[in-house]
Amino acid sequence: REVWVAGAVFVALFIGSLAFVVNFSGHLANKLTLTTEKRLVSQEFERLAQIALRDQRHFARWDEAIEAVAQPVDDDFVRAKITKRMWQDFGFSWTLFFNADKNPDVAVWRQRRVKPVETKEVANLSRDLVSQIHAQLDKVKIKGRTGFQLPETATSGESQLSAFVFRHINNQLHLIVAQPMVSPEQSVNTFEDYPKIMVGILPVTAGAIGDIENRLRMT
Repeated sequence: REVWVAGAVFVALFIGSLAFVVNFSGHLANKLTLTTEKRLVSQEFERLAQIALRDQRHFARWDEAIEAVAQPVDDDFVRAKITKRMWQDFGFSWTLFFNADKNPDVAVWRQRRVKPVETKEVANLSRDLVSQIHAQLDKVKIKGRTGFQLPETATSGESQLSAFVFRHINNQLHLIVAQPMVSPEQSVNTFEDYPKIMVGILPVTAGAIGDIENRLRMT
């Protein structure tokens, strides 16, 4: 009888241990699945940011634009170039150009030029990205006779001189991207402290979220 009782206890313990292992394995599998899903979602949002930076780069590396924002920008340039490219072509609702003091001197909301004093909220949400770009520039800029210059490797191809962040503005998710206004031609990039920093704010639409969801279903 004692043997039978001991056997029954052993079976009960075995079944209990098996249940624990199955439960733990299921929890681990769920955790691994969740980790994988988070990684995939993160990759999709990273891809969205890189596309936005690529689109912004067309303007930030454009010699005509660099020359235009280095001086007082006229309204014709805003209408014909900034709103046409950044809002109509690429969907950036805000485009701002920051001086070395980390304050914007030109700001455009969709198709309308906005006074810098009216940009306090979006400027505050963007200023840390401007600081990140300044820190990146500090690592690569070279002191010259008339100011600072950038090595060719800092402006060629898809330069790493950029920053982005996702933030909520008026209860909607937005992507904020920033990069310096510098030319691929090294000789053009001479500045006192920092070049103008271009910031673009792009609303993350339901369509963009839907595209991410569709891509995740196919993985």
